[in-house]
Amino acid sequence: MITSRRKKYCDYYDEAGFECQTAQDDHGEAQDFAAMMRVDAQCIRCDEPAGWKGQGRPRRYCSNRCKQADYRSRRAWTAQAA
Repeated sequence: MITSRRKKYCDYYDEAGFECQTAQDDHGEAQDFAAMMRVDAQCIRCDEPAGWKGQGRPRRYCSNRCKQADYRSRRAWTAQAA
């Protein structure tokens, strides 16, 4: 339950109802899962660890070589389809 107009969250222990505690727990679990997915990201092309520098989006490719090979295979596939 939000008690003031400026307050955008409810305190977990003070005045929170069960719904608020559950929502905060779900949000925390989602953040932990997203962080784990960033750290464990794998290359789309070769399934090697893609790496993550700690900020921003996780990498999709482990190297420029895999990125270029994937681009070329997608381009060849669309050329065959046309």
